[in-house]
Amino acid sequence: MREFRVQHVEARRSQIERFTHEHIDRMLAKGTEADLVSDFALPIPSLAIADLLGVADGDAELFQRCATVLIDLGSTPEEIGLVSSELFEFLDRLVIQKMESPGDDLVSRLATKYMASGELTHEEVVLSCFLLLVAGHETTANMIAMGTLALLEHPDQLEKFRTSTDPTMITNSIEELLRYLSIVSNGPVRVALEDVTIGGHLIRKGMGVIINLPTANRDPAAGAIPDVLDLERKDNKHIAFGAGTHQCLGMHLARLELAVTLPALFSRLQGLRLSVPLEDIPFRHQSLVFGAFSVPVTWDA
Repeated sequence: MREFRVQHVEARRSQIERFTHEHIDRMLAKGTEADLVSDFALPIPSLAIADLLGVADGDAELFQRCATVLIDLGSTPEEIGLVSSELFEFLDRLVIQKMESPGDDLVSRLATKYMASGELTHEEVVLSCFLLLVAGHETTANMIAMGTLALLEHPDQLEKFRTSTDPTMITNSIEELLRYLSIVSNGPVRVALEDVTIGGHLIRKGMGVIINLPTANRDPAAGAIPDVLDLERKDNKHIAFGAGTHQCLGMHLARLELAVTLPALFSRLQGLRLSVPLEDIPFRHQSLVFGAFSVPVTWDA
């Protein structure tokens, strides 16, 4: 948790800004068309989490490929086993490398501080890195793509996003997009430790509970007209990152990446718009994280 506090994450802003503008430069160099997912939304969080962990940029493609298989509900057990083994072997070598030659990165600190003190075993460090790599870029990548799509489909809200002089607009917009989209559908899984009544329904001790985050985030009891995207919404009580002890470890990093990428995208790509009808966008319905396989866009020359 210490590594993901606001001040630690904020120190990475300049790196994320660099990744963002480098990828926009590449999109502009190609002309006036791109796939928002492969050219922008996916690589930036991958590079950000790789930089945080101390993984070489060239290896980011490996865990992008592995993570895609791991979160796809259509992947076979054999496919999941193969990519899991590949990723675990890579991370095992990485931890050993950081023990021998540590740097200023998270894996080095986990290996030299927590392993050295006996707080973590080698296997626990590898497992922690596995979780961070898989969860640390797929979720944010899909939020960047889906957040852009949501703004394009709500031009009145996009105009507020682009032109507002309110210093809190970007922050409020990110929170509202997180609430409105809620891309992790079936989130926390719990077991009732005692009989409890929620919303008039009795959940008996020992019963399993799957919390549906999108439904919770659109509960009328939590805010007015919940099915409407309102970037000026006040008192936004969303639980897109979960809640309690297991609230998302990387939520501050995700917020920072969204706050950097989305304004830069609409600022530099004038007239950004879809280049295909919305109904032609291939959405990821068979995934643990909702998003789109591709989002073809174009902009003014």
